[in-house]
Amino acid sequence: MTDYYKTPQECLSGINACYNLIRSQLGGNGFWLATECTTDLMILNQSMQYNATLDISPTKPAIASTIWQYSYMGVSRTNYMFAAIDRAVADGCFSEEEALPLRGELTVLRSFFYYMLTCTFGDVPFYTEEVTQQNRKAIASLPRMSADATR
Repeated sequence: MTDYYKTPQECLSGINACYNLIRSQLGGNGFWLATECTTDLMILNQSMQYNATLDISPTKPAIASTIWQYSYMGVSRTNYMFAAIDRAVADGCFSEEEALPLRGELTVLRSFFYYMLTCTFGDVPFYTEEVTQQNRKAIASLPRMSADATR
């Protein structure tokens, strides 16, 4: 393991890194094309704009694959930070009371990533544990969970 994430401030720096993935998803033109240019009021039909013709899928090299990739990266990072906070509290590095606001912020962040996934793809695989070498294969083969149950 690491000697980092032993104080609330160090854990907060890890949580702040989870926010970068939100900008990666929403910051470019791709998200706007996928959400705004495919309505009945507007369509952008250009040869290289898959999303603008309602061809949205995680298997296409367009914004949908970015949403899938960055949302699951965000889920993985938030799960890692939950585990790091649990380890720090168990080691006596800081108190459960100090951990509460950090866990609350992580819960909201992870919920956002799952919300993006379920809004875009419907049913998606759901997990809340830290990815390790031992459980990586099991997590990668999870079935899709209903969007309603995920939310």
